[in-house]
Amino acid sequence: MYNKVLLISLPKQDLTRPPAAIPILAATCEELDIEYEIADFNLWLYRNVDLPTWEKINNNWDTVNPRSTINQDYYKIFLEQLDIFVNNVCQLGPDLVAISIFANNGSTCADHLISALQKHKTFDIVIGGTGIKARLPNYSYRELCIALLDQKKIDYFIYGEAEIAFRKLLKKEYNYNGINNFDFIQIEDLDQFAFPSYKKIDPKNYEHILPEVTVTGSRGCVRKCTYCDVSKYWPKFRYRSGKNIAHELYHYYKTYGINSFEFSDSLINGSLKQFKEMNLAILDLQKQDPEFKISYKGQYICRDAVNMKESDYANMKAAGCSYIYVGVESFSDSVRHSMDKKFNNDDLDHHLYMCGRYGIRNSFLMLVGYPTETLSDHEKNLETLKKYQHYALSGVIEVIVFGYTAEILEDTPLYHMQDLLSIVPEFNSVNGIGAMNWVNLNNPTLTLKERIRRWVELAEVATKLGYNMPRNQQYINRFIDLLLRTSFKQKFFVAAQNR
Repeated sequence: MYNKVLLISLPKQDLTRPPAAIPILAATCEELDIEYEIADFNLWLYRNVDLPTWEKINNNWDTVNPRSTINQDYYKIFLEQLDIFVNNVCQLGPDLVAISIFANNGSTCADHLISALQKHKTFDIVIGGTGIKARLPNYSYRELCIALLDQKKIDYFIYGEAEIAFRKLLKKEYNYNGINNFDFIQIEDLDQFAFPSYKKIDPKNYEHILPEVTVTGSRGCVRKCTYCDVSKYWPKFRYRSGKNIAHELYHYYKTYGINSFEFSDSLINGSLKQFKEMNLAILDLQKQDPEFKISYKGQYICRDAVNMKESDYANMKAAGCSYIYVGVESFSDSVRHSMDKKFNNDDLDHHLYMCGRYGIRNSFLMLVGYPTETLSDHEKNLETLKKYQHYALSGVIEVIVFGYTAEILEDTPLYHMQDLLSIVPEFNSVNGIGAMNWVNLNNPTLTLKERIRRWVELAEVATKLGYNMPRNQQYINRFIDLLLRTSFKQKFFVAAQNR
């Protein structure tokens, strides 16, 4: 068994709360009575460089190839700070360093960190998280975890759920599904584990308005939306009991004084039965302890009036639901039907009316230019923005996000429907356009340029109507880049149409 473990979290992650993975690993160390320390490089870097430099570094991780900016001043500062960080944490004397790579945009930072650790390596290194499968150009686009393992820069990687695999690894039992292979086994009983530990990663140290922590009530998703890749990582939807989740929230309140929570679930109401049970269990705990007042937010699927009655919304609000992210995607029933979203505009009307009555704020997540979207569907989106204006002005729709327009992600249902829908690349070969390089031959006017035009029109109308839309400049910069990249490029689909 390992004696001392160092748990490291990396950019790019939200700074308003501790990273979700590290407290799970910490709880595992505590269960096995293993000494451990935590180092959040994401927060450390933010605190040790000036804000303009931090913003450049942080925005850099989302570029197609972050290493292409390696000679710029801010990148040099990042590398200097990384060496300082590594020197500091290695003095803690770990015999195992566990690095959490939350997503693909953390992979380049992870690669630099692991290279810096080699100079001090008297310990084993294990990496985990979805970012371990990122494909970086400096490794010939091989999966990062495989390339690092082959070059002996790491000793292990864990793919999939870590609660059992990490416990096995800590005990030096390496022959387990998901350790140095991709054959992980989904955990059926999510209620069996100790609650994540924040003993050594204080939520109050983060850049919060109110300190909060992340809670996971389910894994996977009950829906199979065509554009979404969640089922690629979690093929089966599993959920915890509502009572168990409620007791976790109460535990954080009593142990750490935390009463603000963000759910990591794809859908907090994926299991409607357990969602309702959780709200009722919170209300029961509040009767026992009247000072237990909380606020929670999470991603939410719109339900019909039969399954979500007024009393259910009342319980949501009373239990602490203050904010939900709703994947509306389109105000056109036909487009939403093509996405397999399984709710209609009548359901959305009911949902907004109830949220307005009980004061539950919404962030509407939209997807512009789905492959079946017609000009008529686009006009329906514009009309509905006007219809729902009063919800925007009153704060019921607090935010609306139009995203980057539709992408076809690998291994999504839509990806596997391309032949059926006659989807082909729009351009022959353009670097940096990736999953946006498509056109539907059955809907050929919906080109990349037209999708961007519709996005701009929606954003302009929404702005005039008083909707709040954050990060618009980020999207506009990306669109300008795409248009420049594709300017004068040969259209592949024109040749395909003429076959």
